[in-house]
Amino acid sequence: MDDADERIGLLVTGASIVGGRNAVARDLHRELEESIRVVAAGHWRPGEIVRQVRRRIGARAGDITAAMIRQTWHRHGGDGTDPQWADEASTMTAPRWRLDETGATWASDVAVAVKIVGLLSHLPALPECRAGDGSAGQRADTSAKARMLEKVRHLLWKAESTEFPGEADAFTAKAQELLARHSIDGAALGTKDSARRRSSVAVRRIWLENPYLSAKAQLLQAVATANRCRSVITKLEELAVVAGHDDDLDTVETLFTSLLVQATARMTAAGPKTDSFGRSRTRAFRHSFLVAFAVRIGHRLREAGETSVVEGVAAYGDGLLPVLASRSSAADDTIDELFPHLGTYRVSATDSGGWIAGTVAADHAQLGIRPQLAHEVP
Repeated sequence: MDDADERIGLLVTGASIVGGRNAVARDLHRELEESIRVVAAGHWRPGEIVRQVRRRIGARAGDITAAMIRQTWHRHGGDGTDPQWADEASTMTAPRWRLDETGATWASDVAVAVKIVGLLSHLPALPECRAGDGSAGQRADTSAKARMLEKVRHLLWKAESTEFPGEADAFTAKAQELLARHSIDGAALGTKDSARRRSSVAVRRIWLENPYLSAKAQLLQAVATANRCRSVITKLEELAVVAGHDDDLDTVETLFTSLLVQATARMTAAGPKTDSFGRSRTRAFRHSFLVAFAVRIGHRLREAGETSVVEGVAAYGDGLLPVLASRSSAADDTIDELFPHLGTYRVSATDSGGWIAGTVAADHAQLGIRPQLAHEVP
């Protein structure tokens, strides 16, 4: 037990002895509020906090956290809080929550609240996101797209988690519907406002969903590298940090999500797998599928990128090449600055059937985004 765990235990035990349930409720509310403010200072966004709590503890804990975030920023929103943080906090849709000293759920609510405080007290500070120089309207559009992408990834997580092919198909179809409805491919390809042409390197956080984190990280890396960006996995494992030009990062986010939708659809359509002894090999099959998919997609994106560069130079002249080189170099410099002690890891695949199926799926995947660079040429 570390200092944070011991403090929480003493808080609840001591309050119970001295002041009863009223003291427990008061002190736990204060601890929840303070814990939220601390993690916010460590660059956690409201949605990221709720997501982490929901994944680690459960839906009830996520609802309580969302409610406490709203209450915390209603109370402290005018004390210099990041306006974007406050805006996101105000959109939390959870009802007001407070420990009910006479309620039937008192014991369970106290237990959940203690778990939330314990989790928040152990969350590390995150690398700070860096935005480009777009207008307020563009930033709002980016925020809306980020929320939509989070919904898509959550649907994919559900598709991968269920053992029922019918449910997997329904979740994947809904994810594809969201992508189509918001036309994110077209948004990424649209002509950019001239004010963004010389924006500095941006840094974004992309959350990956269990299972098969390493394979998904490899796919993200393949997409990022092909688009002159740099991606790294942090100590939280499910969190990737990606650096690059704003326009390139738009492409990375949308193309990665689109490819993940396509891979999940084909992977779950293959159904459960067993070996010759009747033992399940579904997990090995799916992991190998995604690794092979990422490797093959990387090859395809590199080939497509080389072709695009040749066509771009023919259309716009040699001035295109230094623009592309400067984007890649700036992304590398930013990641080296943020993570001066990077390590490496290997991703392996053990199921030959999954490898073959993943390679075939990648060959049929739609690479629906091509960067528009005409406005970048000096």
